[in-house]
Amino acid sequence: MANIIFTNKCNIQCPFCFASENTANATKTMDEFSIANVWDISSSFIANGVFRFCGGEPTLNPIMRDAVKLLLKNDKTVFIMTNGMWPDQFI
Repeated sequence: MANIIFTNKCNIQCPFCFASENTANATKTMDEFSIANVWDISSSFIANGVFRFCGGEPTLNPIMRDAVKLLLKNDKTVFIMTNGMWPDQFI
């Protein structure tokens, strides 16, 4: 199972965060990810059909909803490692 760092940006600063060294100075999401990139990764590298999004807070990536829809539509299993403080546009 692979973990895909979908963004290094986070919307809160938890003192216990395992990724805090990567998110402390983050200024942007990884907008260079496209839906095609997500599909290529899932087709090429995710042999067992399990796709895990992590980060930062992966729901901050603007293409997150579309990526999840694409993967679920194609019978992939999706895990989102989130802090649960989703932006309104993700809900």
